[in-house]
Amino acid sequence: AKERGDAGRPDAVLFVVGSKGCGKTTLVNRLLYPDKTETPKPTEGMEYNYARRTHATNIDRKDVAHVWEIAGSRQFADEVTEQDNVFLGARQVTTAVVCICVDLAKPTEAMRTAEYWLARIHARCEKTFEKLSARGSRLPEQLRKRSERVFSSNAPDGSHPDTSIRHSGVTVCIVATKHDATRRTDPERMKVLTRALRYLAHVNAAGLFFLGGFGKDSSSSSSSSM
Repeated sequence: AKERGDAGRPDAVLFVVGSKGCGKTTLVNRLLYPDKTETPKPTEGMEYNYARRTHATNIDRKDVAHVWEIAGSRQFADEVTEQDNVFLGARQVTTAVVCICVDLAKPTEAMRTAEYWLARIHARCEKTFEKLSARGSRLPEQLRKRSERVFSSNAPDGSHPDTSIRHSGVTVCIVATKHDATRRTDPERMKVLTRALRYLAHVNAAGLFFLGGFGKDSSSSSSSSM
């Protein structure tokens, strides 16, 4: 696929990351192939997909999204996220979205996974932004201000930014999977985990979504956002 879209705008880039068996491949398949029913094979390393769609208002224009799924060991993730030509480099940060998948069936691992990937995102963005700023680019400032505007518009008073929030400059979503399977088994533990994830998402300027229907025998999905 081309580096840039038909209108000269960078193509969208989606990174789907998280721990093993948390539903990353299932999520990607539901985004790209909603009619696909077979159980996906576990991903090892990195897997690439892309989607090409006709623009909503311009039938002569094609919008392209590059989808990267990162799986495997923590060591592999460390190596991948240090490569600016692979993860959140200068050509990607403008349109990048990172989805951090966490498994609610493993509460302790869920928090560690979210914290690890949030740290990797901030570290990679800081390095990329340093390089851009050294060239005289104002893009880092613009991306962080964009994030601040989004969170200010959603704040209760709608105007005063929360100085405790750390803005990476890219769009980040924490996707908590297997919500339907866990909320019935231990509601008190789920309540504590939900609050912890909400706090972690808030202070890192990330969205938080809960998804169900990721079990082996599940034929439907449910979702909610916070």
